[in-house]
Amino acid sequence: MHSTHNHPIASGNYPYRTKPLLTDMPTFWQHDPQLWFDMVDSEFSQNRITDDQAKFLAVLKHLGSHICKTISPVLRSLPATDKYCRLKEHLIKKFASSTQQKIDSLLKECKLGDKKPSELFTEMEALGQGHVPQATILLFWYRLLPNDMAIQLDDAVTRQDAQSAVEKADRIHQRLRFPDSHISAIASHDTLDDARLNQITEHLSDKILAVIESKTKPRQNRSSDSSGSHQRARSQSRTNFGPNKDLCFYHSKYKNKAKKCPDKSCAASKYEKEWLTEEKSKKSARLDMCETRLQGITSSKRLFIKDKILALVFLIDTGAEVSVLPKDENSTLSPSSLTLHAANGTLIHTYGERQVNLDFGFRRVTRWTFICADVPYPIIGADVLAHFGWLPDLQAKKLIDKVSKISAQGHLAAAPITGISLINPQHPFASTLSQYTALFSSHTDPSVRASGVFHYLPTSGDPIAQRPRRLTPEKLRAAKQQFAAWCEDGTCRPSDRPWASPIHIVLKKVPGEFRVCGDFRKLNAVTQPNKYPVPNLHDFTSILHGTCIYTTLDLYQAFNQIPMAPEDIQKTAFISPVGLFEFLFMPYGLRNASQTFQRYVNQALGDFDFVFIYIDDVLIASNSREEHELHLKAVLERLKQHNLRLNLAKCVFGQSEVVFLSHVVNANGFSPLPDKVQDIEHFPQPTNIDELRRFLGLVNFYRAFVPHAAEILAPLNKLIVGAKKKDTTPILWSPEADKAFRDSKQALTKATALGFPKENAQIRLVTDASTVAAGAVLEQQTDSGWQPLGFFSKKFTSGQRKYAPYDLELTAIFLAIRHFHHELEGREFPVYCDHKPLQYAFSQAPEHAPLVRQRQLAYI
Repeated sequence: MHSTHNHPIASGNYPYRTKPLLTDMPTFWQHDPQLWFDMVDSEFSQNRITDDQAKFLAVLKHLGSHICKTISPVLRSLPATDKYCRLKEHLIKKFASSTQQKIDSLLKECKLGDKKPSELFTEMEALGQGHVPQATILLFWYRLLPNDMAIQLDDAVTRQDAQSAVEKADRIHQRLRFPDSHISAIASHDTLDDARLNQITEHLSDKILAVIESKTKPRQNRSSDSSGSHQRARSQSRTNFGPNKDLCFYHSKYKNKAKKCPDKSCAASKYEKEWLTEEKSKKSARLDMCETRLQGITSSKRLFIKDKILALVFLIDTGAEVSVLPKDENSTLSPSSLTLHAANGTLIHTYGERQVNLDFGFRRVTRWTFICADVPYPIIGADVLAHFGWLPDLQAKKLIDKVSKISAQGHLAAAPITGISLINPQHPFASTLSQYTALFSSHTDPSVRASGVFHYLPTSGDPIAQRPRRLTPEKLRAAKQQFAAWCEDGTCRPSDRPWASPIHIVLKKVPGEFRVCGDFRKLNAVTQPNKYPVPNLHDFTSILHGTCIYTTLDLYQAFNQIPMAPEDIQKTAFISPVGLFEFLFMPYGLRNASQTFQRYVNQALGDFDFVFIYIDDVLIASNSREEHELHLKAVLERLKQHNLRLNLAKCVFGQSEVVFLSHVVNANGFSPLPDKVQDIEHFPQPTNIDELRRFLGLVNFYRAFVPHAAEILAPLNKLIVGAKKKDTTPILWSPEADKAFRDSKQALTKATALGFPKENAQIRLVTDASTVAAGAVLEQQTDSGWQPLGFFSKKFTSGQRKYAPYDLELTAIFLAIRHFHHELEGREFPVYCDHKPLQYAFSQAPEHAPLVRQRQLAYI
């Protein structure tokens, strides 16, 4: 019988409380059983629960049926006493991650990416959950760092000074991410010879192996002898080389470090061979564990070659898709839309292109167009190496020219920025786009331009020959550089023919840079027109109903990819103080150039019903992401077959909303581009006729989105009646014109989004007429109601304004049907207007109506 003072009730330790125990506790945490039991024990302590049976039942209640089923054999075999402790030990042992598993999770789940090294270390400490020693976390954190950073941290890691290592890593990360010096600073980094590398590797691998062995080796339970004393079990090595009467003096004192053993009967001799084998296997394991680290350190050395013209040291990187130059430190340019991606995930902003001459001692000067970017040193990528046939030899530290067999001597140094790519590796379609990186090259190569097509210039009369225009020194220098570049890449050549058109040089947005183009106005005047159709700009909506994902492509230097007909090359000649040059490929400004290019792109992509082509702009629309990837791949393959290249900076791939032909396109419809609307809204009040025409041109481009646009703009259109071309006559603003100017801006800011035409949908036409203009809207029936497809408005002529209301309304219907005939022809649709007498228009005898009305009714 139990004594009273040991009973839980008598001692005040109640096994059950009035309030249910652990009601607020979650079910058992398989991912961290130790932490869960710590919380449970805290709850037991707060509720003064000490009875083993009460603890066992409470824990059992929160295990869940799945866990109980898994450990049911254990539950049946638990002793009558100490159930809670036995169950706790078993659950922790079964579900707790081993140290090795925690270490594996540190390596698998943790990556540096865009994080700072200190953030990575904190994340790894959290994953270690206090069970992995900080020394182990430090060593594995060290292995995850970039090679050029890790090399500089070996001293702090060797001392196991985590705080110092992390702080130093953050400083190095900041310096590498925002470099303030060029390659000279990088080349001066401390480098390690092979002996030093072996020393670091062996030391670190010893540390890693020792920590892992100490944590993964199972502990032996302490045992009690009959006298109640405890003795710690010794490891095999200590037993073999510890104090033993069978060991000699040297082995007894120095253990396995003993170098002398005069006594052949020493017990250590029989373990000597065994011990040597074990040490060799441990050393092999250490080398295997650090093999990856060694490869990373040695591979961080890259080949650098100095150029004789620019005196710049270039990194030779076969893993870079493009070649880049550092941005000019004094440049104030803003980043362009093209973003490059380094191998370590760093985003690299670009600032346009720059053509430079290179001389590495190959007895020939080479010229290449580099991308200017935020990089610490210039990089020659695979594009340049493949084009000129240069072969890097890292072992000999040389760059070899395959043509001349001459080599340029360089040096090896660490490089933090490598493997620059055009495609974001995180993009959903990265795998597809990476197969067609050649399409995004900006280098002009005559061998890869459009084939099977020529631009013809059928002219009449004598050759057009004009005198050269005088140029300022800056423009003359720009002309010389441009013609030299064109001649080198095969775009043009010197000419001795009688044709000559003057050049026109304009300043680009980039300060100090000029654009050279031809003034072909007189040549175009004697050129016969090409009647090949260019599509209506708004017809792209015909393929978009039901689509939800889009890609827009912009063809790179579209016209310059089309070769000139051999007999018409002489007609493209430019004359300038530099000389007379004729173009082998179609320059900008020629008559019929748009028709020729439209025909060629239609030959390449015209049979795809998911593609809309407007000269050099291409839209791909699909119903799903999977379908879109197939469509995108098909289009890129066709472009590759027809030697057409893309301007990656202006391409958008696989988005739910894109900008196409200055319109915003998504699954709900299309609307004016907000940037253009904002430009119109902030357009200053015109002071002359020419400025007013520019404003009206901007507004009329989005006329289909504005109801009653003709009526709103009527006072402004009245001001330009009878004006000549480029008329700078000042405008006398009236209150009526001023109001029209403000109302037109406001109407465009409230423009209605239009839908995509749906085949076989119910449509209707709503018209209205005033004494000034006719207006209409074409709508289609959708699940959410009537959706506008487009607005129409037209100002009445002076004769039409004299019509009676009946004829004004009829004329409005006639004009609206004629405008939307491409959507209405062959379909039944109702017409709504606010003039009821028109209901009887078709029931009246036509011979009694005026001729104008008869023609309108016949058309309707």
